[in-house]
Amino acid sequence: YWTINEKLATKAVDILREGGLSLPKFEQEWVQRNLKCRMERAPSELLSRFEDSKRPKAVFFDVGHNPQAINYLVQSIQNAGVKESPVFVFGTSEKKDSLTSIKSMSLMGERVVLVQAQNPRAKPLNIMLEECIKEKVPVTVFGQGEIGKSLHSLIDEGLVADKTVVVCGSFFIMEEARDFFKFKDPKDPVFLNEMQSTKLF
Repeated sequence: YWTINEKLATKAVDILREGGLSLPKFEQEWVQRNLKCRMERAPSELLSRFEDSKRPKAVFFDVGHNPQAINYLVQSIQNAGVKESPVFVFGTSEKKDSLTSIKSMSLMGERVVLVQAQNPRAKPLNIMLEECIKEKVPVTVFGQGEIGKSLHSLIDEGLVADKTVVVCGSFFIMEEARDFFKFKDPKDPVFLNEMQSTKLF
């Protein structure tokens, strides 16, 4: 769906500009850059800071956050030649069918770690956990499900040494996860997707 999403995003930027909203130049370039939000692999140099005995073999980021997208993700992982069972780190928004997604990941993955973004629209960790317990779907939770602490625990405890890690779910979890791995991403000065009841024009 990337082509459709790209056209929608570009059209939205055009409408906002026509309505008089001033957007920094880099934001338009960011939309047009064809972001690899599907199966983006972390550069090896970002993983080199971890101890050899604890370092993941590879880390992927994917914004799939519904059952259809997760199934596509699982197929993409297999097509990418990942033979071993990956470790999934997953968090989503409150209105998504997280249980079906987690079931799909649990069938392929060695472990599914649940996290919750620091965002009011994120699905609460306790709800995802209760659903999984009720359906007897095995999952892992570190602390209160903080993204950075969960990733730190996975690596520090040697649970992902020489393994593939897939961070997936809503955009809400991506900034914290990418910050943990020291990505240098552009930052929006205004979180337009969080603006509510604001008159733009």
